[in-house]
Amino acid sequence: MNNGVLYNGKIEIAWILLTGIKILFLTKVVFRRYADRIYICYPEQDSGDIVCH
Repeated sequence: MNNGVLYNGKIEIAWILLTGIKILFLTKVVFRRYADRIYICYPEQDSGDIVCH
């Protein structure tokens, strides 16, 4: 029974890694495709105003 549990655990870890890589790849593709439409907003350290680039 222990071997089966270990085997299933390894499969789950591999599946999580694969899906994570797929998600990263898809987000990279989407980001490249819509990079000109995406604005990154963050508060400036000096003034505290929210700046978008």
